[in-house]
Amino acid sequence: MKRLRLSLALLAAFVVTAGGSAAHAQVIFDDEFNGFDVDSTQWDVDHATSGMRWCSSDLSSSGNWIDPAVTPCHGVGGSSPYGALSVSAGEACFIDGGARAFPYLWHGPPSMPSPFPESADFVLEVGLRYDPLSSVNLNGDGLRAVRWTNTDPVGDNPPAPAGQDVFDVWGDALGLRTVLFGQVFWVNAASASHTYRLDCTRGEYSVHVDGLPALGPVVAVVRPNTIWIGNPIFASSNTAPWSSCHVDFVRVTVSCDAGNVNAGAGSLADVLSVNGSSAQIRVPVGTPFDLTLAASPAGPGDPGHPVARYSLWGWAGSVWSPQALALNGTTVGCVVNPTPLQQGLAPQPIRCFRGQGVPVSACRGVREVNSPPAAPWTLTVPGIRRPITVTLQGVLRDNGAANPTGFSVTNAIVLIVE
Repeated sequence: MKRLRLSLALLAAFVVTAGGSAAHAQVIFDDEFNGFDVDSTQWDVDHATSGMRWCSSDLSSSGNWIDPAVTPCHGVGGSSPYGALSVSAGEACFIDGGARAFPYLWHGPPSMPSPFPESADFVLEVGLRYDPLSSVNLNGDGLRAVRWTNTDPVGDNPPAPAGQDVFDVWGDALGLRTVLFGQVFWVNAASASHTYRLDCTRGEYSVHVDGLPALGPVVAVVRPNTIWIGNPIFASSNTAPWSSCHVDFVRVTVSCDAGNVNAGAGSLADVLSVNGSSAQIRVPVGTPFDLTLAASPAGPGDPGHPVARYSLWGWAGSVWSPQALALNGTTVGCVVNPTPLQQGLAPQPIRCFRGQGVPVSACRGVREVNSPPAAPWTLTVPGIRRPITVTLQGVLRDNGAANPTGFSVTNAIVLIVE
């Protein structure tokens, strides 16, 4: 790894006093249900209260999608509408209508892109309540986050494939519960509004209910790619009521400070560090420190591979405005602040490092630092003589990238000199 010295004057240009709190995430899916109807650009509503339903004893076993109005399920047919689905007072209302089926909608491939990132950390937040008179009904329903290769309601295609059901909020005759990979947490007061949060951090899942820890941590390689609400099952064996529910919001945010280096090859890797720290570090005024940009574990820059192209940006302060970053029209990841590749957005970096072979547009409008030609490298910085706060993050050529550009976003560091 190359080791260089960075002049005091160059880094001292990043001066600002620490202040404010950091917003760590970018919203990538959000429905607050504030309109007059369910937003068909957010949810597939083709079979919301009619059409195809799952004919099976449960959501994960073998079965078939059928239209009960045309094809009986175990000898039993049904006619639509299957309850009622509406938007009122900022809630999506899934209401029992006395039929053997219940409203059902989803967001997932192929009709819609996944509401979750393929590799980055994320948070799913849900606000949901059940009607007092139906919160303990026999036929249950709720919200599920699952890994479902194809959400098309055709053939033997279970809506919660075995081993692929990540997270549930569910109400039925047994009560109200949230489920994480089979772990169950029972929730009191089903008719009250509750907030549920699923956290995925470096492959480790946990659930909070109303802000309090409930389930996990659970380490799993399964990542959800679909959210569905309601219940798609056709209840051929009974005519019991359904548990009418109201969804206040569904939101997915992506962590931008963790980066996504090596995401396509395995676990995420921290490649940017100061004195070995890869998140936030405090350095006393006047004390030298090392700034390091390492290689991805998958290369390039590891033994036997060429060195890696890179760009690194520095923003004043630690108050963030997360943004998706795209190269040549392909999303690479999420950065904590806009870059020169995102002109017109603020705050822009105040300094830019650019390796050889990286287009000048990566530093457009920003003063460039005399930079190492390629990663990996370590810069030795003399002691800074006054308090400063700097946020650093970049992009790196990565053989383990989870996108076709071959670049990934590094982790972000907040450097506080005090």
